[in-house]
Amino acid sequence: MVDAPSSPILQALYAGNDGEASEASRDRQLDVFEAAGLGERHRLTELLDGSPDLVGATAEVGFTPLHLAALFTNDEEVVRLLLERGADVNARANNAMAVTPLNAAAARQHGAVVRALLDGGAAVDAAQRDGYTALHSAAANGDSTLVEMLLGAGADVEARSDAGDTPADVANARGHADVGDRLGRSR
Repeated sequence: MVDAPSSPILQALYAGNDGEASEASRDRQLDVFEAAGLGERHRLTELLDGSPDLVGATAEVGFTPLHLAALFTNDEEVVRLLLERGADVNARANNAMAVTPLNAAAARQHGAVVRALLDGGAAVDAAQRDGYTALHSAAANGDSTLVEMLLGAGADVEARSDAGDTPADVANARGHADVGDRLGRSR
């Protein structure tokens, strides 16, 4: 589990309270992590223009701005901005989860961000903690559109988690037989 961030904006985003995050951002100069998590392109641009190295900074919870954009926005333009500014598309979170931005976006079902990350060179089969790939996450969520996108990008349908589960196994265990069947036909 990730330690709680001290920023009230990031706390609200982690809690799934976008309204509270927006309210907390009023009349406040957002830092690079808050701007990325809220998808505030103009503020992000301003910050990166002033300090280009912020693109690779790590928040106290172990995530880069790209991780936070992948987790909390479905804004491909924010992701593309970060990539254009030099964000590492395959950066691993510096925490126990060890997710890449692609893992984060897939788990949150952020299809536009997944597409932007793949276009930016994301390793489609990068595994996070427990050996889950983006395809495992899409399968667990029963997200057939995301499954197709990842398969189209060359995702390994036979990738196994640390527990030995393929994405089809995960889909079937979560009650997504249609996705499990589709993945089974891809073998």
